[in-house]
Amino acid sequence: MSCVRKSKRPRRRTTRGSWRKPEPLVMRSSPNPRRMRTWQRLSGRVAMEKDKLADEISNTVSGKSSLLDEKRRLGAHITQLEEELEEEQSNTELLNDQLCKTTMQLTWNHFQVTKV
Repeated sequence: MSCVRKSKRPRRRTTRGSWRKPEPLVMRSSPNPRRMRTWQRLSGRVAMEKDKLADEISNTVSGKSSLLDEKRRLGAHITQLEEELEEEQSNTELLNDQLCKTTMQLTWNHFQVTKV
C-alpha cells in the first residue's frame, strides 16, 4: 500500500517507524523564561534599530530641506552678482567710450595747437 498524504503539512517519522502529523505550534501555558528573555532582547534590538533608522530618515529629510534652502539662497545670490556684473560691464563700456572721445578730443586739440 502506498503512502498518500492528504494534507500539505509534512509528516514526521516516530521512533517506531510509523508516520504521524506534526503537532501544531501552540503557545504553552507557561512560556520558557529563556526564550522570553531572548525575545525581549531581540525585540529591544529591533526597536533600537527602528529608532536609529527613523532618526536617520528624519535627519536626511531635514538635511535635504536645509540643502535645498541653501541652494535657493546661493542661486539668488548668484543672480544678484550676475546683475551687478552686467551693470559694471556697461559702466566700464561707457567709461571706455568716454575715454576714447576724450583722447580723440585731446589729440585734435593738440593737432590744432601744433598747427598754429
